[in-house]
Amino acid sequence: MSQPCESGLQQSGFVPLLPATSRNVVMRRWESAPKSLPMKRSFAAGVFLAIYLAAYIGVGFAGVALCEYAWSAIFQ
Repeated sequence: MSQPCESGLQQSGFVPLLPATSRNVVMRRWESAPKSLPMKRSFAAGVFLAIYLAAYIGVGFAGVALCEYAWSAIFQ
């Protein structure tokens, strides 16, 4: 019962281990965001956010209304 069991898998079938660190040096260039955005872009971003939020809330209310309708149709 305590004898070791041989596996049918060959060691060459395993994926070789990857090194913990990269062998190539990777240079990252940091680009900062612009200091002040134009008013037009800020306004467009605000409008997009408002439309996205309205759609998100609208879909949520529609989902809750659909669940309510299904619940009342099943249990009436």
